[in-house]
Amino acid sequence: MLYGFSLNDNRDDVFIDVGNQNNATIEDYKKIKLLAENELDTLGFTERSTKKIEIYLAFDKLNPGKSISESLEELDHKDNFYNRWLFKRAIAVDKVMTEPGSFASYAIGKLPFIIFFFIPVFTLILWLTFGRTNYTYMEHLVFAFHSQTTLFFLMCFSVFFHYLFNSNWLTVLFILSYGIYLFFALRRFYKQGILKTLFKFVFLNVIFVILAITTTGLAILASFAVY
Repeated sequence: MLYGFSLNDNRDDVFIDVGNQNNATIEDYKKIKLLAENELDTLGFTERSTKKIEIYLAFDKLNPGKSISESLEELDHKDNFYNRWLFKRAIAVDKVMTEPGSFASYAIGKLPFIIFFFIPVFTLILWLTFGRTNYTYMEHLVFAFHSQTTLFFLMCFSVFFHYLFNSNWLTVLFILSYGIYLFFALRRFYKQGILKTLFKFVFLNVIFVILAITTTGLAILASFAVY
C-alpha cells in the first residue's frame, strides 16, 4: 500500500507500504505500473486520483530531472490544472514523509493566519454565550483578541522552555496558567457570579477545543494543498 492507499487484489500493481516508504528502492518504484490516463477511466474519482498520485510519485522517482509537463506527456496524461496539482501533491507527500520537520515548520508559519480566522468565530461564541450582557460584538471581539494574544504568547513560551528543558510538565503548567487567566478574565470582564462564570468557562473550553482541533485539521490540509 502506498501512503495508505487501498490495494485491489485483482490488479497486478505493486504498492509500497507507508511505513517502509523511506526504505523504498528504485526497483520498488519500477514495479509500479505507469498506466495511461485512459486506462484509469473505469475507476471512481477517489480511486483514480490516489492511483494517479502513486503513478506520479513513481515516475518522478524514476525520472527526477523531468518537468511536470514532460512527465504528464510521457505518461499520456492530460496536462491540465488538476493533474499538475496531483503531481505536485505526490512530490509533497514524499517530501513530508522524508522531511516531516520541513512541513511542520511550513504549517507553523501559517499559525498567525489560523488565529486571524479563528478569533471572529470565537467571538461569535462569546457573544452567544454572554448574550444577555450589554456588550456589542466589537467589544466581545476586543476581549477575544486579548485572550487569544495571551494564549499565543504562552504557547511561544511553552515551546521555548520545552526546547530548553525538554519537559512536558512546563507545557501543562502553561496550559493551566491560561485556563486560570481566562476564568478570571471572563469573570472580571462580564462581571458575573463565580458559578455562572465557571459553567460558561467549561462550556467555552469544550467549544474552544473542538474549534481548535477542527481549525488545525483544516489548516494542515490547506497547508498540504499548497505545500
